[in-house]
Amino acid sequence: MSWEVRSDIERIEGNSRAQLVDVEHARHAQCSLDGEGECGGHESFLPDYRWPYIDSEYLDLHGATLPASYHYIPEDDSPEAMDRQIVYLRDSISPQFDANTFVRSRTGIAGLGQLTEFAIPITATLPFESWEHRLSFSVTPTLLFTGDPLNNAYSAHQFGTVAVNGAQPWGYHHYYTQGVGLSLNYVNHWFSADVGSSPLGFPITNVVGGLEFAPRLTRNLGLRISGGRRMVTDSELSYAGERDPGTGKLWGGVTRLFGHGALEWSAPGWNAYAGGGFAYLSGTNVIGNTETEAGAGGSATVWQFHDRQWLRVGLDLMYFGYKRNAYFFTWGQGGYFSPQQYYGAMVPVEWSGHDRRWTWFLRGEAGYQYYRSNGEPYFPTSNVLQAKGDENPPSYYGDESASGLAGNVRGRLVYQVDHRLRVGLEGGYSRAGSWSETSGMWMAHYTLDGQ
Repeated sequence: MSWEVRSDIERIEGNSRAQLVDVEHARHAQCSLDGEGECGGHESFLPDYRWPYIDSEYLDLHGATLPASYHYIPEDDSPEAMDRQIVYLRDSISPQFDANTFVRSRTGIAGLGQLTEFAIPITATLPFESWEHRLSFSVTPTLLFTGDPLNNAYSAHQFGTVAVNGAQPWGYHHYYTQGVGLSLNYVNHWFSADVGSSPLGFPITNVVGGLEFAPRLTRNLGLRISGGRRMVTDSELSYAGERDPGTGKLWGGVTRLFGHGALEWSAPGWNAYAGGGFAYLSGTNVIGNTETEAGAGGSATVWQFHDRQWLRVGLDLMYFGYKRNAYFFTWGQGGYFSPQQYYGAMVPVEWSGHDRRWTWFLRGEAGYQYYRSNGEPYFPTSNVLQAKGDENPPSYYGDESASGLAGNVRGRLVYQVDHRLRVGLEGGYSRAGSWSETSGMWMAHYTLDGQ
């Protein structure tokens, strides 16, 4: 009992390494009291004792990780509960590697908004005294495919300065670009920070990174404040930058300098949140833009089965708006979705569970959206180019507004191969604004647990 009390103190203080030592002492003492002597046939290799953290989302330049998570099972007796805790603690403080193969395809006109991304993020993580205090390094080879806008007159007229300068003989647009992104991430309980670069080898490379503070204000109430600089990955123009066939100059590579704050309430069985933020968007030879956003929502568990399966239902309300519409691909535009008003109300439903070696979730979200985008000149950063464009219309983009259904669906299935290796598959589809996107991912996680 003394060792168990010590382990609880170490858990509260966030020292998993010391907690592991205490729990192992308690387990051996229990074996002695039961007349077993040293514990034989340790059951930490049972696949059911390993539950991955299933909700990790894919992050640009970092990927999606599958670290361990701890689950208390009411039907466990005391030895089983200790073994389950030992397995989690060993896994959470061991060096580990994650690798993904990620593919996404976004609809649009070939050479303009259409985009296919292929990325292979590889992440190494070194925990310190606990998983809540760790250092990660990621390397992400990335390829972008978009097509050649010069293949037809319609897309060529809306690309770079082709509408006024034409395409030079050397102006062939390569249908793909490639590079390797780097990212260094540090987490210490309620503080996290990262720094890295958009893929080196892209026409335009940017330094990116961010900070987040997420302290607990009370037992149930948390504050989350974040800020940083991120790439806008809506298109090849916004993500990598492109070369104008009419002048040979580069433009694009849009970054989002943002700040965001939110209050989060969590209680057994339900949670809620509300927050908002502001961002400034800029790029090489791209007109500057601002964004405001706000959101609120929550979810609740409406069904569970033996603490191994859960069904959750929620509601998400969102708003965002940009100063100008930059979702075009002529010189000075940014190639990213930027309506002046966007309102959405979504109802998410999620089924998640665990059964022996298998862990999964299936999440669907459907609702209503309305957005309005203003018309814009072809060349917002150059009066000279715009005047020339007016001589050869069209030289203005028209207004656009729409409303109707929007939503997404995403599913993930993870299999525990052995006590060190787990693999997973994920697929998803989303429809929002004027675009839709399909994605898929293969995941692998390897723990150097020393067992």
